[in-house]
Amino acid sequence: MSTQNTSKIKTELIRIGITLLIVGICIGLEIALDLIYIHDENIFLLFILAVLIILIETKNIIYGAVASIILVFSFNFFLTDPRYTFMMDDLNYYISFVVFLIISLICGSLVIKIQRKAKEAKESEERIEILYEFSRKTLNCHSEKELFEAMEDCLKANLSQPFFVCREIVKDSPEAQDDAEAIEYALNQNEIVGKGQNIYGNLPLIVFPLRSKANKFGALVIKSETPLPSPTFDFVKSITNEMVVVLEREKITFERERSEEAREKEKFKSTLLRSLSHDLKTPLTSIQSGSLFLKENIQALSTKEQVELLDDIHHESEELYAFVNNLLNISKLDDQNSIAKDYESVDEIIQNVKEYFRTIQTDRVVKFPEVDSSLFVYANVPLLVQVFVNLIDNALKYTKPGSEIDVGCSVDGNRVLFEVSDNGGGIKPEKFSSLFKDIFAASAKKDAYRSSGLGLGICKTIVNAHNGTITAENNDKGGATFRFNLPLKKEGNK
Repeated sequence: MSTQNTSKIKTELIRIGITLLIVGICIGLEIALDLIYIHDENIFLLFILAVLIILIETKNIIYGAVASIILVFSFNFFLTDPRYTFMMDDLNYYISFVVFLIISLICGSLVIKIQRKAKEAKESEERIEILYEFSRKTLNCHSEKELFEAMEDCLKANLSQPFFVCREIVKDSPEAQDDAEAIEYALNQNEIVGKGQNIYGNLPLIVFPLRSKANKFGALVIKSETPLPSPTFDFVKSITNEMVVVLEREKITFERERSEEAREKEKFKSTLLRSLSHDLKTPLTSIQSGSLFLKENIQALSTKEQVELLDDIHHESEELYAFVNNLLNISKLDDQNSIAKDYESVDEIIQNVKEYFRTIQTDRVVKFPEVDSSLFVYANVPLLVQVFVNLIDNALKYTKPGSEIDVGCSVDGNRVLFEVSDNGGGIKPEKFSSLFKDIFAASAKKDAYRSSGLGLGICKTIVNAHNGTITAENNDKGGATFRFNLPLKKEGNK
C-alpha cells in the first residue's frame, strides 16, 4: 500500500472518530437535558451546534449529513413516545425532523463553502507571497542560467508534481525527446498543451511555453497523469508569465549593453584614427627634421650640440615606441581569450619593471618595494609590466627633476594591491570621471595637471582583463596616486 493511500485512510479514520465522539457526547447531553426538563427545541439547537462542529472539523458534508440522521434517530429513540422505539405518536416530530435535516444540510453547505473560500484565500495569499519572493530573487540574477535556476528552486519548493525545464532548442534536451512534438507545438504556438487542454490532452504532461511575441526561451514541462488543480495551474501559469517578462527584460538589457559596447568600440576606432595622425606624426616629424638637420650641419655643430640633438631624437623615438607598443597591446586585448596567462611571481614582475627603467635615462628617482617571494598572481607578465610602465611613465612626465616616484605593493585580503605615487601636481577634479574613459583626451599642453592619454586607457583595459580594478586619487604630497589590484594566489596553491 502506498504512503499516499495510507495517509488517506488515516485521515478518514480520524474524521470518523471525531464524528462518533461528537455524536456520542451530543446524545449523552440530550438525555441529560431531557431529565431536567429542557424543551425539545433547545435540544435541536444542540444538534445543529454538534453538526456544525463536525462539519468544521471534518470539512466534509457527508459526515455532517450522517451525524444529522443519527441524531434524529437518537432523539426519536430516547425522547419521543413511545420511548426506546423508533415509533412516534406525534406527527409534528416528523415535520421537526425534516426541518432539522434541511437546516443541517444548508448550514453544512455554507460552512463547507466558507471553509473552501478561506482556504482559497489563504492559498492565493501564499501564491502572491511566493510570486513576490520569486520576483525579488530575479532582480539579483544576472544571466539566463541564474534566472532558470531561480524558477526551478521556486517550483521545487511549491510544486508536488515532477517537472523539468527545456530550453529553446528542444532537440538538445534529453528529457524532452519523448515529448518533443508536443513541446515544439507549445513553443511555436505559444499555447499551453497537455492534460486538461484541447491539444495533446492524451499525454501525461502539461507544457507551459516560455516565450514572448519576439523570443523563444524554452518550456516548463510538468509530468502528471491528471489535469492540474485550478489553483496549482494558475500558480504555475503566473510563475511562467513572470519568468517570460524577466527573461525578456534580461535579453533587452543584454542587447542594449552589447549595442552600447559596439558603439564604444566604434567610438574607440574613430578616436584612434583621428589621433594616429597627430600622435604618430609629431615624433616622426621631430625625428625626421632632427636627423636631417644633423646630417646637413654635422660639421658646423659642436659635439655638445650634436649630443643634445641626438638626445632629442632618442627621446622622440622612445615616445613613438611607447605609443606603438600600446597600440599592439590594444590589438591583443581586443580578443581576451588570446591573452596567455599563468601564475607569476609578483617579485619577478616588479624586477622586470625595474629592469625596464634601468635603461631609461631620467633625473627622477623611482623607488621600488621589496616583495614577498610567495606572492603570485594569474597574469600575462608583458601586459602587467606595461601597466607599471604606463603609470610610472605618466608620473615621470608630470613631476619636477629630482622628484621621487614611489611604487608600492601590499596584500589586502585575497588581493594584491599595487600603487604608483608622485608629487606632480595631481589631477583636476573634473578629470576623475573620465580619467580612464577618454582614451585620447591627452592635452597637447603639458601643464601642472595631467589627463588620461592612451596609457591610462590601456592600463584600465589590461587590469580589467586580469579581473582587477584600477583607481586614481590625489595624495597629500601634492601629486596623484594610481592603485590597481589583482586576485592573490599564494605559493603552493598554484
